[in-house]
Amino acid sequence: MSVTPNPLRSAFSWLALAQSVALVAVAGSFALTYALGLKPCPLCFYQRSFAMAVLAIVMLGRMLRVPSAAVTGMALAPAVAGLGVASYHVFLVHTRVLDCPPGLFSAGSAPDQSFVMFALIVALLLLAARAERLYSSVVVTSGVMGLLFALLSCTGNGPMNRTPAPKFDEQGQRILMICEPHWNETMGR
Repeated sequence: MSVTPNPLRSAFSWLALAQSVALVAVAGSFALTYALGLKPCPLCFYQRSFAMAVLAIVMLGRMLRVPSAAVTGMALAPAVAGLGVASYHVFLVHTRVLDCPPGLFSAGSAPDQSFVMFALIVALLLLAARAERLYSSVVVTSGVMGLLFALLSCTGNGPMNRTPAPKFDEQGQRILMICEPHWNETMGR
């Protein structure tokens, strides 16, 4: 009697899903730039770079048949970094420090969409780590490295450029082509 392995317990399956989500994140990021004409702010650029790093690590690792434990451990650091930067970016938007353009299909802001993508990628990589029985020291080290990369990315930029005067459409909605400091008419900025 042979036992059929459960594909949902396979690290390879979780990595394949993480690769798919990373591919969607990268494609969505470039769609915002090339299809909608938006410019990435520094925080958006870091998120895009971390998503591309995760995609490259997982895709190449799977193509080269690198053990899934190694791929998972390597991909966790940029995934956690991307989640950290996305979390900070969402915080800035929701506390009205930054105004950011809507994401694809106007389903939340671009940082909101990035946060969801990175949360999914990190969750899938953690499931892969669990399926692979990856040492907790590797998971913690990757997580700490990712948080350090996120901290350095978020604090390594100067203040966002202020626009001289924001643009508005006919309905009075602000037109954003890049994340900008929050516009408050009463503050004169």
